[in-house]
Parts: sequence; C-alpha cells; structure tokens
Amino acid sequence: MRIEWDTSIEMDVSSIVPVRNGAIVIYTPYTLRFAVLLTLANSFLDAYTYLVRGGVFANLQTGNVIFFAIHLSERHWGDSLSRLWPMFAFIAGVVLSSHIKSGRVDKVVAQPLRWTMATQAAVLAGFGFLPATLSHSLVVVPISFLGGVQIGLFRSIGDLAYMPLATTGNLMRVVEAGYDFFVEKNSSSRRAFMVYAGVIGAFAVGAIAGAFTTRAWGCMRSGCPRGCWPSRSFSSSSTNAKARRRNSGRTAAPRCASSNRCRRNHCSWIPVHGCLPE
Repeated sequence: MRIEWDTSIEMDVSSIVPVRNGAIVIYTPYTLRFAVLLTLANSFLDAYTYLVRGGVFANLQTGNVIFFAIHLSERHWGDSLSRLWPMFAFIAGVVLSSHIKSGRVDKVVAQPLRWTMATQAAVLAGFGFLPATLSHSLVVVPISFLGGVQIGLFRSIGDLAYMPLATTGNLMRVVEAGYDFFVEKNSSSRRAFMVYAGVIGAFAVGAIAGAFTTRAWGCMRSGCPRGCWPSRSFSSSSTNAKARRRNSGRTAAPRCASSNRCRRNHCSWIPVHGCLPE
C-alpha cells in the first residue's frame, strides 16, 4: 500500500504513523528536522574526536580505514590499532540496529526505537564531562558503536535515503537531483535537491561548530590566551627560531604568531613555554 501526497511524492506506509485525530504524519525519525539535527551532531563529534582524541574519526569510518592503511604501511602498529577498534565498534552497532529492526527487541522492551534515541542522547551528552586525561579509546569506541546504531536505524527522510554520518552519498544525490531539476526541468526533484542541500549544510555547520567549540573549551580549561589555535607547524617554527638564535648569538625568548601560542598536550591546549605573543 502506498499513499499519494499533494507534492506528487510517494511514501511507503512503514515510515508514517497515524495520530489521534486520524490524520497521517511522518514519524519523527524520518523528518528533515530530525535528519538535520542527527547529521549536525555526528559531524560535531567527528571534529571533536579528530582534534583531541588521537586524530581518530568516531563516525567517519572511511577516514579510519585510510589512516589505518597509511599507519600500517609505515609500521606504526599502535596508530593502526587505534583506527581499528572504532571500526569494530561501528560494525557491532550496525548488528545491534539490525537486531532492533527485526522486532525481537519488542518482546523485551516496549518502543525500543525511543529508548535507543534516549540512550544515545544521554551517553553522548555525558562524554562532554569526561576528563581530557581519559584514554582516547574509552571515548571514541562507544561513540563509534552508537554511530553504527544510528546509521542502521535512521537513514531516510520520508522516501529519500540519506547518510547521517558522512556526506559523499548525500553530495552525489544533491547533484543528481539538481541536474534533474535545473536541467531536465523536473519539478518533482526540487524537494530532493533542497533536502540533500540542507543535510550537507548541516554536516558542514556541525563540523565547524565542533572545531570551534573543542578548541575554545580546551583553551578555557588550560588557561590558553584568547585567540590561540592549533598549529601543525609549531615544531618547524620552534626549530627555525632556535636556528636563528644560534646564528645571531642572541638569547632572547622567541616571538611567535598567534597561531603558535599554544600546542596540544593531553587533549588540551597550553601556552608554549618561552614563547611571547606579538
């Protein structure tokens, strides 16, 4: 059975539920609002785990596979394993989502989908209060597990399939829908174009927010001067400064740009000793 909507978009009955007055609405996990919030939260978490939890993606397993292969080729066994455990946790999460969708959990827990969403929200909120000194794996692996559960349960907006953890598939779909709408003049593709564009935008906004929030929170916790940002070139900058001091014979403390005022230490940002702000 299928239902025809005013917008000429068909929707499977499995993704809708009736309300008390007899009207039919889209179930919350299949709405654009829910998809945007879920996608934003996932990209936020990936930015957080990459910046301060060992450079590992909690949800984006494609990046973990690439880093795993790179570190394996360089014989960095520890770094390779740090990318492997999140992938195993992600697989376990997908298995659990399949078990939930099979209906077997309904016999034990009433409304398992709501309990799943509530549990995920509580666990993810709790990670924000964990100390920075906690092992990276104890934070990243549970998030990866929850990401596997999410992608198994929530990956459709009405009749449109999407990916809440990555943007490659969504980018392909927005281009296809845009071509169909703008070039082929197919008005029915307008909604799909807008939906996928919104999801991609949410993914980008979540990553930006995660990066800014993580850095700001790290600086506040460690007493970093305002405006300091991570710098991958800190080592080279320090080396160059030392070389200049040796050549000139001066012993004055090096001056550095604002991007080099801090460096990462145990998931937080601390002022570089002997480095004076300009």
